[in-house]
Amino acid sequence: MADLSRILTSAVAIADRATASLQAVVQHAAFDGTYSASGEPGHATPVARRAIVEAKQELRRDKDGTERMSRWKLTFVEPLAVNLLDLFTLPDGTTPALLALAAPIDSAGAPFIQEVWVQ
Repeated sequence: MADLSRILTSAVAIADRATASLQAVVQHAAFDGTYSASGEPGHATPVARRAIVEAKQELRRDKDGTERMSRWKLTFVEPLAVNLLDLFTLPDGTTPALLALAAPIDSAGAPFIQEVWVQ
């Protein structure tokens, strides 16, 4: 299993280099674990991150199990901790709701990449 992890880590590094010109800058404001008096989640200061941003209509299950259609898929070619309460501002200035997350993991449980589907 360790050999497979090394192969996948190398493949992700190659994919990162090969797609560098296709990656766009998105702003990521991580959920900071707090809520306002009105119940709105709090967020840390946004950080610029590079991602492959693709228009992707795909049925995904949201956090309550309802199937919803995604509008965009963000692929971060790096390990990245993401919470469904985080905010991402796309290059066009919109901040769509997060719909679903996926992060393939290695044998130690560490993610290779992070995929985020948004509405």
